[in-house]
Amino acid sequence: MRTKLLEYQQVIALGPEAIRNFCIVAHIDHGKSTLSDRLLQTTGALSPSQAVAQSLDTLEVEKERGITVKAQTASMVYRNTLLNLVDTPGHVDFSFEVGRSVAATSGALLLVDASQGIQAQTLANFRLAQQAGLVIVPVVTKIDLEHAQPDVAKEQLLMLLDIDPDEVIECSAKTGIGSTQVLDAIVDRIPSPDLAKYEFPAELDKKPRARLHLLDSWFDIHRGVICLVKVVNGELKKNDVFHAVHGKKSFEVQELGIFAPERIPLDKLRVGQVGYVIAGIKSTREVILGDTLVLGEKNVPPELTLPKFVKGNSMVYASIYPCDHSDFNNLRMSMDKLLINDASVEAEVSWNKKDYLIVLLD
Repeated sequence: MRTKLLEYQQVIALGPEAIRNFCIVAHIDHGKSTLSDRLLQTTGALSPSQAVAQSLDTLEVEKERGITVKAQTASMVYRNTLLNLVDTPGHVDFSFEVGRSVAATSGALLLVDASQGIQAQTLANFRLAQQAGLVIVPVVTKIDLEHAQPDVAKEQLLMLLDIDPDEVIECSAKTGIGSTQVLDAIVDRIPSPDLAKYEFPAELDKKPRARLHLLDSWFDIHRGVICLVKVVNGELKKNDVFHAVHGKKSFEVQELGIFAPERIPLDKLRVGQVGYVIAGIKSTREVILGDTLVLGEKNVPPELTLPKFVKGNSMVYASIYPCDHSDFNNLRMSMDKLLINDASVEAEVSWNKKDYLIVLLD
């Protein structure tokens, strides 16, 4: 752990030019999680003894069904560059997670299964990344399969997305073929964070010492809410007090750092970095996804607030009630645990004359 910490500190000290923030987008089951694991192993972020299938999929349903639901992040070092990976879902129901990932990055690996070709979510996620101005690195995966047709997949990329076949990387995350070429492309093609995009106007009298974009949050039973943030101005240190502009609350930083893929505490998060912050927050309802976190000034002009995430329409509706009225408190506590662990879930609790009714919106 200490050796890894020193390695990360040395690269971070090089500044934003040595940072690459990228995500992976694709249709469901086109190999995003497998490629993520392979990149972590190739860069040494995961040792052979630590390597497990779907290392970034932490939810029980993700491991059980082999899909990604929650966007996760992991940092790795390659060619003296800090690579911040955001693993995203592929299923249409979790497009809100993809949107948050796109907001945190400068480039995207666009995966296409060599045996299936371009699918519906390939197109949808490509358009989403393109609209956000991300640099697209096309990758044809699973070339080791018996029925793989990488040339056909490249032809589809040219015809449907106007992507030059010479820019496409062929790889097999399962066998490791092409993983080094993918890492090289991330360093060479994806730009470092665009700091000019977030510069403060010169005419402002009062400027916050730092601004952060809240990308995600989830509940940890031991530490409370863990926030995933991107530092767009300044730097954040332990014991700093930050103010949530939309949430209108202030919190003191207890711990901060990066995921690699386990939590690695650092002294500070610098501009351009994506990392985690623990600040004694008791519920994800206290912080709003997409909120602007500032240091030094509570009254931030509207033009300095970062764009909030547009929440998608709810895809699943369920009415839940206990068969036995005596179980209502147990149901309510279970719902509370769900709500503090996933800020994308909405719920309303209503009362009718006969029994309690909980309406769950996701």
